[in-house]
This record gives sequence, C-alpha cells and structure tokens, in this order.
Amino acid sequence: MLRLEDTTSQAERLLQTLQDMRQKEELTDVILEVEGRSFPCHRNVLAANSPYFSAMFAGGLAESKQDRVTINGISQHIMGLILDYFYTGILEVIEDQVQELCAAACLHQCDQIREECSKFLLTKVCETNCVGMFAFSDMYGMEDLKYKSQKYVELHFKTVWNTPDFLQLPQCQIAELLSLDGLYVDNEETVLESAKSWLKESQEREQFGLEILSCIRLPHLGTDALKRVSEFLGVEQEFVDLELERQSLCDVDTTGQAEGINEGPDTDSDAESNAQREDTSHLVSQWVPPACRPRLGTKYKEMIIFQTKLVDSDGNHGFPAYEPRSGTVYALNSQRVGTYMLNNWESTDYIVHSLVATPNCDLFSLTYIDPETWDHGLPLHVHCLVRTKGRRQLWRYHGYAFEDENFDLRYSALAYLNEHVYTVKLGLPDDRSQTWHWLYRKSMQDMIGVEIAAPWKRRHWGDQFWEKFEQLPAQRVGTLAACGDLLYFIGDTVFCSCDPDTRTVTPLTLPPEPISKLDERPVLTAYKGLLYFLKHRTTTDRLPTLQIYDPTEGKWRVGPRLPLLSNKVRLFILQLVVYDGQLVLIVGTKEGSWSSPDDYSFQISFFKYGARCWEQADIDPPPIGKYLSDEVLPFSVSCVVAKLMPESLESGERFLL
Repeated sequence: MLRLEDTTSQAERLLQTLQDMRQKEELTDVILEVEGRSFPCHRNVLAANSPYFSAMFAGGLAESKQDRVTINGISQHIMGLILDYFYTGILEVIEDQVQELCAAACLHQCDQIREECSKFLLTKVCETNCVGMFAFSDMYGMEDLKYKSQKYVELHFKTVWNTPDFLQLPQCQIAELLSLDGLYVDNEETVLESAKSWLKESQEREQFGLEILSCIRLPHLGTDALKRVSEFLGVEQEFVDLELERQSLCDVDTTGQAEGINEGPDTDSDAESNAQREDTSHLVSQWVPPACRPRLGTKYKEMIIFQTKLVDSDGNHGFPAYEPRSGTVYALNSQRVGTYMLNNWESTDYIVHSLVATPNCDLFSLTYIDPETWDHGLPLHVHCLVRTKGRRQLWRYHGYAFEDENFDLRYSALAYLNEHVYTVKLGLPDDRSQTWHWLYRKSMQDMIGVEIAAPWKRRHWGDQFWEKFEQLPAQRVGTLAACGDLLYFIGDTVFCSCDPDTRTVTPLTLPPEPISKLDERPVLTAYKGLLYFLKHRTTTDRLPTLQIYDPTEGKWRVGPRLPLLSNKVRLFILQLVVYDGQLVLIVGTKEGSWSSPDDYSFQISFFKYGARCWEQADIDPPPIGKYLSDEVLPFSVSCVVAKLMPESLESGERFLL
C-alpha cells in the first residue's frame, strides 16, 4: 500500500496555485466591486474563508446568481488586504489601519483576522485611546478588548471624561460607563460633571436627562452639588428628589448584603461560606439601578507611608501608613515570602528598598531577599500592591529587574511615568570597572485585568516582562524622578534626562552642591514642572540644602533654608513628598539632653513650600517618632504618598510608642 502524507506542502502549493490563478483571472467566477475597484475572485475560496461569503453564495441569496457583487462598508484597500490573506495566508497592515481592518473582519466574519486584530489592539490600550477602544469593542462584540479598555476608563476616568472620544459616545455606552462601581474618582461630583458635559454637547441629548440621572450616586453628592443636579442634567427637581429617595432606600435595603457577598471570606477553603455565598448569589446578580455603593475611587485615602525596617524589633512586618485628615495610623503589611517559594524555604523575608505609587492606587516595591535569612544570591524583585477588592489587600509578584548581583542594593530606585514603572541598576561602591548601567522599565499593560492567584508558585525567575530600556553612565549613588514627559536621573557624577519616546539620554548641568559622599541618600521630587533635590545624611557635620532645577531654563538655584535643622539634632527623616497637591517637607529629628544623654526627644514636623519659603503645614504629626527612630534603616526613613483603602489595612497601634 502506498501512502503519501504531505498536508503542509500540499496546502502551500494549493494556496500558491489559487493566488496565481487569481492574478491571471483564471477560472474566477465572481467580481467583488468595492469603491469602484474590481476584485476577480473564486467563490469557493471566499466561502471557505468566511461564513459571510458562504451564506452569500451558497444560501440562495440573489448574490449567488450575480457575476458582480457590490460590497459596501469597507475600503478597497482593506478588501485587498483581506483577499490577499484568503489566498496567501499572509497579512501585513500598519498600526493606524488595524481598527479599520478589524471592523471589516467582524462585518465579514473573518474570524482569524478578527482574533489577531483583537490580540494586537489589546497591547495598544492606553489612557489616551481607552474610551475609543471601549466604544469600538462594544460595537463589534469584542469582549476581551472591551474588558481591558473599560478597566482603563475606570482607572483614568478623571482625565478622560472631558475628551472628544468620551463626549461622542452614544447614550447607551455613557450610561454603562457612568454606572460602573469601579470609577477611580475622588468624589461623585466628578461623575456629575462628566454627565453634565456629555448632555450639553448636543441639544438632542436633553431627552436623556432622566436616564443619566439614574447613573449618578445621589446619596454620595455634597450638599451644594445635590442642589445643582436639576440644573446640570436638565430634569425637574421633583424627579431628583424621587431618585434620591429611591437610591437611599436601595442603599439601606440591599447594598449592605451585596457588599458582604462580593467581598467574601479571605480564603476560598471555607465550604460553609461558599455554600452561603451560593445561596444568596441572587441578591448580587439582581440589578438594582444603580448600585448605590460609593465609587471605588472614593474609598481610597491619601496616606503618607513611612518606610522603615521590613521586620521590626518585635518581629512584626509592615510599615506605618498615616492618614493626616483623620489622624489615624494604619499598618501597611509588607510582602513576605514563605512556603512554596524557593523550594519551600520558609521564613524568607523581603527587604524593601524603594516604593513608588501610581495615580491609580497601585503601589510598587523594589525588594530583595534578606541575605541574613537565606544567602541564595537572588537579585532584586518587584512586587505590586494591586488595587484592593473588598477588604482584601494583595501583593503580586511582577518579576525581577536585574539578572546579576553586581549592583548596590541601597540606591536602586523606582519611578512611574506614562504607564511604565522604571528602575535603574547601580554598581557596587568599590567597583569602578563598570562604565554603563542599565535603566529598566515595565509596562502597566500586562497588569490591567490580570489576576494571579499564587504568583509565588512560579518557577520561572527570568527577566519577567521587564525591558532593558536604556544605558546610563555608571554611578554608585543615584535616584530617579518623573517630571512632565521625561525621566530624570541624578547620580554622584551625572545628572541627565531620558525621553522614553525617543530613547534619548541628555546630559544636564549638575547642581551647585552635587552628591559628594556615598552615604548621602538623594531625594529628587517633581512638583509643578520643577525638580526639587536634597541630600540626606544621618550625620550632621554639614547641613543639607534644597536645590531646585527648572527644566525649561536648564538652570539650578538654591532654595530656602530647611527648617529645624542644626548640628545639635540627629536626622532620621528628611523627605520631600507631594501631599494634597502641595510640596511637603517631612523632617524627623532626634535630640538628646545634656543632663540625660540617653533620654531623647523625637519630633516629626511637616512644612509646605509657599512663596519661596517654608511654612508650617496643616498636618498634625503622628505619635510614631520613637518607633521610626528605633527602626530606622541605615539610610534613614523614606516616605512615599499613596492612596490606600483604609478598610484593607490593619490597625497601627503597635507603632504608637
């Protein structure tokens, strides 16, 4: 018996033969007319590649008997690309035409093209196009793309609600977006303002006032805003009062039950809780227009995190997180690596060296495994405190940035700029053989809508999702900061900017007082288009000064004298942060007395930068000075401002010494 099996080569030969016949117009039996251009084709090839054409030519429609068929709703260029794919299996299209191609593929049921376009567009969703992507994916039923773009709209709602794409959405899509629980807004007034702008965009939209009214969480509006709902939405006050009453009743009767069910237990192993959740699941799935819970973004509070030792003297993990408005101190639990990590090596701890917060309530930490716990030589790792769900707070592993150990752990920094997190590898203090160091970055794309149940079970320790981005001159001390659309790096011998779009590193003028000693921890903070730089040392032989850099002028100037500093006090905090829209200086001092050298007084003070001078900030100091002084890191206490959900944090009573 002779058996010949050559399916791959036969398929390639068949495609090539059909393409040759199409180009020579041999045995073609139909002509597609698109925008005045004729495309001779074979009906069987069209039908084999598309259910749309199969129904057209084999379903008894009028087109099945026509020699020429006019195709509408598609450009001749896109039709040419689709036909080329039908006959060759190859398709190449520039990025600007992918959406048009995807729309045509959806219309003509070209499933493979549609799937590939969807995968490509998923990688291109960003803050500037998420609204348009949402509208596009909703129109063509692309669920994965719609989910991701919706997540971006939720995260960036404060910046996208007044864009042309948002104002051009149809009523059904606007209502869907304004009804989302997950909008990251500071207050419900932002949602009301967005509804007002959309309604005022066209007189024809005035008829949708009542529908939009039901999307606004009226019980969570301030008194002044509530009085203006009728004016903003163009509805009578009577309807506003009725809707407010209905939502208030809904909030009392159903929201509490739904919230409890949605949050669920901390673990899924409790069978009884699971059964109870299943028995009451109908309460959650039942749509009550609208859900009257506060928006997710309003639950977050701006806090100041004091970065101390990861594990304190009593063996507790975590950092103090201070919420100035309420005067409450919380405990931000740190990530701990235990069972299942590194072949079940238990009690392995991470030491945090840098924290950075994103505008959307994510918190990243640059960490390494404590060598005192286990000397296995693993490099720096990056974790992310993802936006919490309910009352659960999770750190998720996001790979490590460096593939070798030739770096100084003390001075590796994190910075956030335009949907990317950046970090830099610095050399060892005594290694002068290196001439370049690498700037790494990681895109936020892969973190939106991704759930990782047990990231510590991963066995892959490669350069996971991190991009080796750009080279920087070798430095032994340094830090990063984002200002405008540029990333700035300052080290002991260099100050430069990096343009992520062009990958251009530009040397800049060093400050009048650059970093001169390796134990100086640099602080670089961006505020209102300027860069504020100071050096913090735990010794006080030379007091630090504030230096300000103006990127537009390319010049440095010396800022006002820093308050509370003298040679008689020991610093354990000297940080610049942006809190509540103001540049705030945090100073922590430890001062002893002549009569009792072991009796120290601790003071934490907050100052805001005013008209070129420091003024006392309206922030009450937390009573955690002694704890911070006792648990200070070798390079002092660092501070970062981040938005956290209080209900996801633990009590910080142990910090109140």
